[in-house]
Amino acid sequence: MRTLARSAHVLTEHIDANSNETFLATATEWESLRKLVALLNYRPAPSPSASTALVLLATDNVSGLLEKGFGVKTKPDDGSPPVIFETLEELDLDATLNELKAKNWNRSTAVLAQNADITTFALAGPLKGTSVGDLGVLSCADGMVAVSLVDISIDALQLRLHNPAPGWPAAPPLADAVLWLTARSRRVPKITGQNVISLSPSSIPVADNSILIWANGSTWQAARVAISQGSRLLLDRNGPAAGTQVFLGLAAQRQLYSINGADEHRIILPLASDRHSGALFNAGLNPINESAVTSISGLYDYLEEPALAYYSTADQALGPVSYASQQSVELSGKAESLSTGDLLVIEDQDGALSAARLESLEAGADSVLLELVPSLGGAALIHGHFKHQLHPAGFDRNTDPIQDGDNSITLQMLPETLKPGRKVIVSDGEQAQQALVTQVDRAQGKIRLHPPVQGFAAWNTVIYGNAIAAGHGESAKEKVLGSGDASRSNQSFELKVDDLSHVPDPAFVQGVRADLEVWVGGRRWQQVDSLDSAGPEEHQYAVIQLEGGNVTLCFGDGSHGRRLPTGNNNVRARYRRGAGLAGNLAPGALVKALSPHPWIDDFLQPMAASGGNDREDSTTLRDNAPASTLTLGRAVSLVDFQHLAISQAGVWQARAFRPAPDGRPGEIVRVVILPAGGGQLGTLKEDVQTFLQQRAEPQVQVDIAPWQPLIFSVDVSLAVDSRAFQPELVVDAVRNALLETFSLSQRKLGEPLFRSQLMAAVESVEGVSNCSLVIASLLLDGAGNAATAARVVRAADSSIRRISARPEQLLHLDAALSQIAINSHEWSL
Repeated sequence: MRTLARSAHVLTEHIDANSNETFLATATEWESLRKLVALLNYRPAPSPSASTALVLLATDNVSGLLEKGFGVKTKPDDGSPPVIFETLEELDLDATLNELKAKNWNRSTAVLAQNADITTFALAGPLKGTSVGDLGVLSCADGMVAVSLVDISIDALQLRLHNPAPGWPAAPPLADAVLWLTARSRRVPKITGQNVISLSPSSIPVADNSILIWANGSTWQAARVAISQGSRLLLDRNGPAAGTQVFLGLAAQRQLYSINGADEHRIILPLASDRHSGALFNAGLNPINESAVTSISGLYDYLEEPALAYYSTADQALGPVSYASQQSVELSGKAESLSTGDLLVIEDQDGALSAARLESLEAGADSVLLELVPSLGGAALIHGHFKHQLHPAGFDRNTDPIQDGDNSITLQMLPETLKPGRKVIVSDGEQAQQALVTQVDRAQGKIRLHPPVQGFAAWNTVIYGNAIAAGHGESAKEKVLGSGDASRSNQSFELKVDDLSHVPDPAFVQGVRADLEVWVGGRRWQQVDSLDSAGPEEHQYAVIQLEGGNVTLCFGDGSHGRRLPTGNNNVRARYRRGAGLAGNLAPGALVKALSPHPWIDDFLQPMAASGGNDREDSTTLRDNAPASTLTLGRAVSLVDFQHLAISQAGVWQARAFRPAPDGRPGEIVRVVILPAGGGQLGTLKEDVQTFLQQRAEPQVQVDIAPWQPLIFSVDVSLAVDSRAFQPELVVDAVRNALLETFSLSQRKLGEPLFRSQLMAAVESVEGVSNCSLVIASLLLDGAGNAATAARVVRAADSSIRRISARPEQLLHLDAALSQIAINSHEWSL
């Protein structure tokens, strides 16, 4: 009786189990579910392959057609096998399209901040070796001004402007500003100015306070030498013109003589024939009329009145004047650190500062002659050979948007090979966007992209013209599947590959097709989603996913699809291997080429790889299969958009809603997508948008929006009976339960979070008698920055009871960013 009872029990349970497998809601075996949903004409989504877009940097002067299949891979640090991607299409590779920049990308459009005579000069980093009071020159295009440092900080200098030269702009452009600061050379020049003359170098040296006499036409003039510096003399009044012969003035003083028994004061002079007649001057260098001279025939001339007189003779010739009103600056010694084009600070006798440029220099044996622009006289000190040459911070950063007001982009250089229809990637190093060139205006050097790029500044944005789609997977060797038999209907062959690559294709219900080529004899057959609509002569086949990951290739019966022709091993397959979540890579993860290519110097992966997912599981089969019968491949309601989006193999979740009107005609439906594995949408955005737009009403415009992480933190206190459970193990179990229950894959877009849900998850863990729990006020986005929810509901004690999310937000715990504090205490009644 016992044996009978036991056998009956086993048999009845077996009957119940088999019965359960015949109902969609109760079936547990994946293969049973596959057969059940096939009755609804639904096929389980395969494991899709991630895809991304690569940038190929061509070797200089290369131009040609690059075949598909260029392979790249990751370089794991943990020793795991690399993830391999291959290009999925041909590309007209051209080196001139490697990197395109916006016009004036490296020229800031800002200006230097000026307040009266003080300007702020921003620094790119700390400046050493300078101090308040240092002198310099600030130049901007053709303008320049002497400056002195009045204040210095880590990120800016405060400069006082001195005597701006002509051409100095009121608002100096930041892009043209250059600062020379902290002079290392200070040299005293020879005198210059209106009353400075230069005699020929061979002239007799002239001492200070000497008197110079020269003829100005028919009259004679005189001047005193205030300063003598070799052949350069500063006079106390206007001097002679260039080329004038100059004579040294001799002094004749009044003396007491005894004449005819009486004492008389006379100034004895040479005879008029021995001196320059009319070249007589008193102590004040005023002319003395020649008629006042008394001549003693054959002996001498004399004057009775002046106490002192100056005259000159032919023997006192000093030579001609080489320069009059000397403005050129002359330095004693060698040129040393000076060179043509240098900027200098010129300090005059009164301490006033001016800026000048060294136009040219003429080196002599023991001096160097400088020509300054503008020409400055009265230089007492020259400051030059500056220690620092600085550009203001951001001078080479054009922070304006890359696109003009009409969404066009003016390029620095527009290659002839850039034509409409070209795929490009726009990247600034932080974000990247794929677009299509729709218009090229060569006359103005402009292009237009679709979709228009937003949020890109000109200075750090690059347009990569050699962009190409790449997918997870590696080409495998051709495989013989078997032999065709025209007498048989619906022949099928199993391809034993558990990681067959699948690539995006909006023509397929799941949004992907097997990356597979089937050749029968010498003809390639076409892969379709289903043979139900295939004609009797169509060379088509369908791919069915199997439980173990392999696939079956199904051919027609002569009514729905052509039968295979008879042949010996005439059915062959070429395919690629690589699929699943492992292909969802962050930007820059692909770093190495599988093998070098002579046309390619390097490559970049500026966009995340997305769309990779595991094979559809039992839970989603139960949900998606009935939903497919509601949509019938068309999207009418918001729920239809959600169902169709989720049916895509690379999508985990979708949420559809109608946004506020933005001026566009027709109805707008926005669908928020959570890609498999989370992360960025990447190329999945365009694939899903194309898929949904083809199935929407004509007047409906579909927008795809990325999901937004909303990460929360919790503080939990557990009561644990330590006599029955180890508190440390219970704490670990609670942590794992929270991370699992509120993980990215378990939570829903727009789903609110209740404190009671958290407590239920904690108290469901064995060993937890009860708990108290606090939800932290700080919410984070995926980058760890503070984020805001739609609404936060608090209790009377200000503790959070509920957090409501916006449709695009997903509230969840993140192992890296969430702060999960768990402590335990002894349980007691």
